[in-house]
Amino acid sequence: MSQVKPMGEQIESVSLGDVLKGIMRRKLFIAVTTLLGVLAGVAVLYVFKPAYQSEAQVIIENLQTPFEKANSLQTDGRTDPIDKTVVLSQVSVLSSADVASRVVEKLDLTKNPEFNTLLQTPGMGKRILVALGFADDPKLFAPQELALKNLDQHLTVYQIPESNVIGVKFAAGEKQVAADVANAIVDIYVTSTREAGTSDNSRAKEWLSQQITDLRATVSASEGAVEKYRSEAGLLKGERTTLSTQQVSELNSQIVVAQTAAGEAQARVTEIKSMMESGSIDASSDVLNSPLIQNLKQAQVAAQRRLSELSAIYLPNHPKMVGAQADLTNVNNQLRREALKIVDSLQSQAKIANARAASLKGELDKLKGQEATNNISDVKLQELERNADADRKLLESLLGRYADVSSRQDMNLQPGLARIIQKALPAPAPYFPKPGPIMLLTTLAGLMMGLGLSFLAEVVAISTRSADVVLATGRKHPAQKALDAGDEIPTLPMSAVGAEAPLPVLEYDLFPAAPTAAASLAMVEQALVDERSELAEGAKALGERMVDSQTRLGFKTFSVMSLGSNAPNAEMAIVATARALAAAKLKVIAIDLSPSGHGAFNTLFGLPNGQGIVDLLVGSADFTKVVVRDPQSTAHVMRFGMGTGLEEFHTVQQRLGQIVGALSSIYSIIILHLGEASAATPVSAGCSDVAVILATEARLKDAIVAGHVLDGKGVKATITLRLDTKQEKADQPRAATA
Repeated sequence: MSQVKPMGEQIESVSLGDVLKGIMRRKLFIAVTTLLGVLAGVAVLYVFKPAYQSEAQVIIENLQTPFEKANSLQTDGRTDPIDKTVVLSQVSVLSSADVASRVVEKLDLTKNPEFNTLLQTPGMGKRILVALGFADDPKLFAPQELALKNLDQHLTVYQIPESNVIGVKFAAGEKQVAADVANAIVDIYVTSTREAGTSDNSRAKEWLSQQITDLRATVSASEGAVEKYRSEAGLLKGERTTLSTQQVSELNSQIVVAQTAAGEAQARVTEIKSMMESGSIDASSDVLNSPLIQNLKQAQVAAQRRLSELSAIYLPNHPKMVGAQADLTNVNNQLRREALKIVDSLQSQAKIANARAASLKGELDKLKGQEATNNISDVKLQELERNADADRKLLESLLGRYADVSSRQDMNLQPGLARIIQKALPAPAPYFPKPGPIMLLTTLAGLMMGLGLSFLAEVVAISTRSADVVLATGRKHPAQKALDAGDEIPTLPMSAVGAEAPLPVLEYDLFPAAPTAAASLAMVEQALVDERSELAEGAKALGERMVDSQTRLGFKTFSVMSLGSNAPNAEMAIVATARALAAAKLKVIAIDLSPSGHGAFNTLFGLPNGQGIVDLLVGSADFTKVVVRDPQSTAHVMRFGMGTGLEEFHTVQQRLGQIVGALSSIYSIIILHLGEASAATPVSAGCSDVAVILATEARLKDAIVAGHVLDGKGVKATITLRLDTKQEKADQPRAATA
C-alpha cells in the first residue's frame, strides 16, 4: 500500500474498487440485514391491525335565494359570495369538538372499545409506555373524553384545492364504523348550519314581536292625533278632500252654471227680438215650443185662408173682407203679445241667473277667506298625517317580516350553508397496512442498511490498515525491525536529520520498474496502447492519489524522486502519470529539475533537447518558448534547458518557488522531476506540497529517513512507492530485446 503523510501522518487514499471488493466479502452480513428487514415488515403487518378509511364530501355554498330573505323586495337577486376564508372556517367547524361530541352521542361511541379504550385490556407494551410516560393513562379520562380523543386522532378534514369542497376522511378498524362516523360528521355539520338559521329566526321573531307591539301603540297614537287636530281645526274630511275645499269647488261649479244660464237666456231674448223686428218669429224654437203660439199659428193660417177665399169673391171694402181682415190682424197681434211674453220670461230667467251668480261669488269670496286660514292648519295636519303614515308603513313592513320568519321557523325549511355531495361508503379493502409496499420497503431498507454499514466498515478498515501506526497485531516492517534491533541505517546523501525519530512503517504499494533506459522507453510506449499494462495501471493509481490530495487537502505541486534506481524510473513514472492526468481532463505540467537526467526525461516524452526552465530564468527565452506540449497527450512539459552547470541549477533552486506559485494559478497539478535523490534534493522538494519517493526494497529504510527530512523542509506529505524489482528482472530479457 501507499502512504500519504500529511504533516507527519500517513493517510490511505481509498480506492472505490477496494471498497466494492470489501463489500462483496460481506455478503453474509448484507443477507442478514436484508432478512432482518423482511422480519421487520412481517412484524409491522402482525402488530398493526388493518384500518379502513372512508371519505364523505360537502360543498360550501349559499343555498339561500332572494325570495327566502325577509327583505326580498330590497335585494338585487344576488346571493352572498363564498370565499376561501369561509371554506377554511368551515373546515375548523367540521373539526370542532362540538361536532365530534354530537357524533359520539349519536353513534354511542363510548360503548365501542375502539374509541373507549377503558373497555380494552391493555397489553404489556401499552402498560410499559404508560409507566414511562410515553402514552396517556386511559384511566385519567372519562369515556366521553376518550371517545373524542380517539375520534380526533383518526379524523382528517381538508379543503380540496381550488374549490369550495371539503373532504372528511375517517379511519377505523371496522369498515362500517369508518363510513358511519364520516357520514355522521357531515350530516351533523349540515344540520348545524340549518340550526344556526333557525336560531337566528327565533331571535328575529322575538325581536319583531316586541317591535310590532310597540309600533301598534305608536301608530294608534299617531292616527288619533291626526283626527283630533282635524276636528279641532275644523278640517272636516270629505270624500277626497276637506269640507271647505269641496265647498269652494262646488261653488265654482254653480257660478259657472249660473253665468252660463244667464248668457244663454240673454242670447235667446236677443234672437227673438231680432226675429220680431224682421216680422218672422217662426224660426225661434222658444216661440214654436209654446202651445198657445201653436194654436194662434193655426188660427192665423185659417184667417189667412178665409181672407184669400173672400178676396176672390168680394172687394176689399166689403164687410166680409173687412171682417176677415180684422180677424187676421187680431190673430197677429195675439201672436206678437205672446212672443213678447216669452221674451219677458227669458229676460227674467237671465236676471235670476245673474243674481244667483253674484250671490255665489260672494259666498265663494267668503269661503276663500276661510280657506286661507285653514291652509295654515292643514300644514300641521299634513305633518301629523306623514308621521302617522310612516309609522303605519313601518308596522306593515315588520308585520310582513314577522310572517316570513314565522313561515321559516321549521328547521327543514332553512337553506343552510352546505350540502352533501358524496356519502361515505364502506371501504372494500384496508388502506393500512399494505402488505406488498411494506414488505418491499422494509426489505429494501434492510438491504440498504447492510450495504451502507458494509461500505462504512470497509472504509474504516482501509483507513485503519493505512494508518501510520503499529498494527494491533504488532507486526512490523523489516526495516522497522532493523531499526529496533539497533542495525545501522545507511546515511542518505541529503541528510540524517530525523533518523532518531520513531519511524512508522507499512507495506508500500508496488510501482512498475525498468532495469534500463531502453526498457523504460518500451514500457512507456506499451502504456500508450495498452491501458491494462503494469505501468498504465500504476500511473493511473498514482494520478488518482494526486487528484485526491488536491481535492481534499488542496495540494497541487508534487515532486518525484527515486532511491536506488539505476534506470530512469522516476522519469517513466512522471511521463505515464502526466498522461493519465491529462486523459482525465486535468491541466497538468511536468517540469524537469534534474541537471543529469533531462536526457531521459526528454526522450521518454518524445521531445528533442531544447530551451527550458534554465533558459527562462537566465532570460534567454520567454515563457511561450520553454513550455511545450506532450506529443501524445494534452499535458504540458517544461524541459531543464540547455545549461548543465551548477550555477544555472542554483539559480533554478533560488527562483523555483516563484515559478511554482505562478504556474499554480494556471495548472491543476504540477509535477517536479528531481531524479535520483541527492544532497540538493530537499531544497528543490521544499517547493512542493507532496513528495513522491520511488524506492527499491533495499532503500526503503532510506525512504523513511528521507520522509522525515522532507517534513523539516516544508513538504506537507509524502507518498512512498516500492519499485517492483522482480518486475525489473522479469523485464530484462524483454527490455534487451526491445
